[in-house]
Amino acid sequence: MTLRVFDVQNPLDKICTLKPAQTPNIDKLMPTINWSGGDFGIEDNFVAQVLGNVTVPAAGTYTFRLTSDDGSRLSVADQLVINHDGLHGATAKEGAVNLAAGIHALRIDHFERGGGQALTLEWRVPCASSFTVVPNSALSTDAGVVRVTAPGRKEVRERRRQPGRRAAADQRCAPTTPRPTCVPAPSSPRSPAWTHPGGNGPDQTFGRSTAPISSWAAKPVGPSWIDGRPASRSPTASTGRSRRPVNAESSTGSPSPRAGRPRRPT
Repeated sequence: MTLRVFDVQNPLDKICTLKPAQTPNIDKLMPTINWSGGDFGIEDNFVAQVLGNVTVPAAGTYTFRLTSDDGSRLSVADQLVINHDGLHGATAKEGAVNLAAGIHALRIDHFERGGGQALTLEWRVPCASSFTVVPNSALSTDAGVVRVTAPGRKEVRERRRQPGRRAAADQRCAPTTPRPTCVPAPSSPRSPAWTHPGGNGPDQTFGRSTAPISSWAAKPVGPSWIDGRPASRSPTASTGRSRRPVNAESSTGSPSPRAGRPRRPT
């Protein structure tokens, strides 16, 4: 089996994905998967990949047992068989898979943060009663593998936060936007349920206003309807000049220019 070790030099808490096109610090051929101590070549804060094939003599259900310190993950024939991820000591986890007779791809992803080191792969073949370390006769590596190593720290991909989710601290510190409030109008046959303070238009009178508070907070608050009729505003207060009455005589007694023609007697 091929063992590749990448020195990430940063503490991990789960199996991570390495950035592509990186050369491992260690790349060597191992007869079996039963390692501890200095077999990895690096003591702490590393990621290991075990690549190769497993040959099963007959079709059936094969149960594997993976022991690791810290997390590990086993895939056989492109199927995830055991997920033993996370921070923990040298503990074992089992998983079964149905395999046809022949050669199948095998891969183990493993990481070590600190403390002890361990990685062991055992199996229980059909009709067997106990587990044994997968023998060298059942393991192989693809021919023509080129082994190249390079020193230095290796980089991992950053974990992306799921859309729509934020950390609890971010939620507590998130700024809040003030919302406009509504003032209930006096009850009348034509009064709406809510009215925008100081507004007479349909958008302000009916429904709820969406205008920011600063746009109307300085306006006087009052009912938009009085005695079943719209409340009028003083012309001088809004425009600074008075309006001439329509269809009425001016102060001099002469008809207003806007007044209509006198009716012809019938």
